[in-house]
Amino acid sequence: MQSTMNRDDFAQQVREAIDIVDVVSDQTRLARRGKRMLGLCPFHKEKTPSFSVDPDQGLYYCFGCGAGGDAMGFHMQITGDDFRLTLETMARRFGVAIPEQGMKPSGPNLDGVLDAAAEFFVEQLKQSPFATRYLDRRRIDPQLSDAFGVGFAPDGWQHLNDALGSRFPVAELEAAGLVGRSDSGRLYDRFRNRLMFPIRSTSGRLVGFGGRTLGDDRAKYVNTSETEAFRKGKILYGLDVARTKIREAGKVLLVEGYFDVLGAVASGVEWTVASMGTALTTEQATMLTRYADEVILGYDGDRAGEEAARKAVSILLGGGVGVRRARFPAGQDPDSLRLEEGPDVVRQTIDEAPDAVLLEIDRIPPDASQDPRRAAAAAEPIAALLQRVPDELMRREYAKRAAGRLGVADDLLLRAPAPQTRRGRSEETVERESAPRRIAETESMEHQVLRLLIAGARPELPLPAEAFWDAPCRLLFSAWQAAVLDEEHDRDLKTAVLHLATGSEAAALELLARLTLTPSGSDPVNEEGEDDEERGLSDDDLAQLDGLLLNLEQRYVRHENRRLRDALNEAQRNGEEELVERLIEQKMKLSQRLHG
Repeated sequence: MQSTMNRDDFAQQVREAIDIVDVVSDQTRLARRGKRMLGLCPFHKEKTPSFSVDPDQGLYYCFGCGAGGDAMGFHMQITGDDFRLTLETMARRFGVAIPEQGMKPSGPNLDGVLDAAAEFFVEQLKQSPFATRYLDRRRIDPQLSDAFGVGFAPDGWQHLNDALGSRFPVAELEAAGLVGRSDSGRLYDRFRNRLMFPIRSTSGRLVGFGGRTLGDDRAKYVNTSETEAFRKGKILYGLDVARTKIREAGKVLLVEGYFDVLGAVASGVEWTVASMGTALTTEQATMLTRYADEVILGYDGDRAGEEAARKAVSILLGGGVGVRRARFPAGQDPDSLRLEEGPDVVRQTIDEAPDAVLLEIDRIPPDASQDPRRAAAAAEPIAALLQRVPDELMRREYAKRAAGRLGVADDLLLRAPAPQTRRGRSEETVERESAPRRIAETESMEHQVLRLLIAGARPELPLPAEAFWDAPCRLLFSAWQAAVLDEEHDRDLKTAVLHLATGSEAAALELLARLTLTPSGSDPVNEEGEDDEERGLSDDDLAQLDGLLLNLEQRYVRHENRRLRDALNEAQRNGEEELVERLIEQKMKLSQRLHG
């Protein structure tokens, strides 16, 4: 039985076993409200809970940012894991046996080869006095290097290939970025004479490596080639180790490289991650905002570090977090400062990190106000930065400070409306509008119809799924037909969506969560704690549904009439008499349907 189970059956078993409250509670605290659970959204910063979970249906939805779906989708969005790994992770967590056959991915399975390579590199480090002496000189003790899985790739062309070549196909070694081929076709190890840093996803899955040369290579750092699982712009080095400490501290130190992370941790700053030397991306910033309220930038104190920090400040402010910048001396970073001045100085530098926006304001030349051109030039980047600050009070205080140095009225710096906020709106409204995605204030006809159908309406008017133009709506309507109208299959709506599997299932599940958990289009639970769905459908609701269905049908018929007219003209031009007759017959039936 186990060996013959297909992927769909296994996935369904896992979904049935998952407790969505248990999964979501890893990321945010939930409190019961009626039949549902409510908490702060883990995908955007907010003070008023807008994140709703329905334990019975296994769905979640945030009516602030629009994130929604089932527990599998939640795990994938939080961790960045792909579907296969998420399926196996959830199976192990909730006690579902993983089939031995039938679950192999379509492409190379890189998990096994990467894990084996990590073990190889760790063992090589233990056997290399040269590499261990280097770590000793940098005062990285074995306990710390073990915690991060640091290893060593020995100098030579075939060591890794010889060790793993008999266990894994060459194609997997190449796909994992561990070996390459010369022009003559000879295999060689890509990492040679390098300290090896395993790079893991938030959930701890090994996705790649970074190697730091211990020789005179021109490339100081080399990473494995990017794969579907390993995208440097979507991963933060050390987050899998630091995320618990970050949550406890409420802040995170963001640095540039592997040794900066180790050096900061060795200094007692355990809530440290790195963007692996690349410029900070919006994806990485979003990951940080899930865990911390404040980000401290610990970039190098050189010109490149200063420029990188300024760009990062703008990105992070847009995520609604506070941003400070640790002022390391020129040419220093957390690790080099630790080696020269000691851990206490590193911690002090981080603790005393000034506000990042004020630092930018302080860069305005003192005499800028004496020259209108210089004042305008200095004001432009400050005004742009202020628009990234979501808190209106803070934005105004920053503007006053900057205006004083520029010799202008602070309203000039605030004249452009701040993105994602509007003056005079309530704090709760501002929170919702500064979320990553906005929900449309008025629902489409298709959404309104589906909301009423999900709430229990059973209309008499037959309607084809093609009447729904939006793909997720079309899939959800087809699933409703299968779950409700097909008496031969006993499926709930979520299962029906997954069973149809048209490629729009993730979006359809998100829509299902939205329409189910926020039936009124606003607060998922009313002031008395009563779920909207418990109030039932009124006569007005049913009358509204009849009108909406009629409008959808007429829209569909008009569209089909135009399509048939064009096809008929084409068939007449081509002299296809039989096709012309069929199209005329179809067009007459549609016209009768449209005009009654």
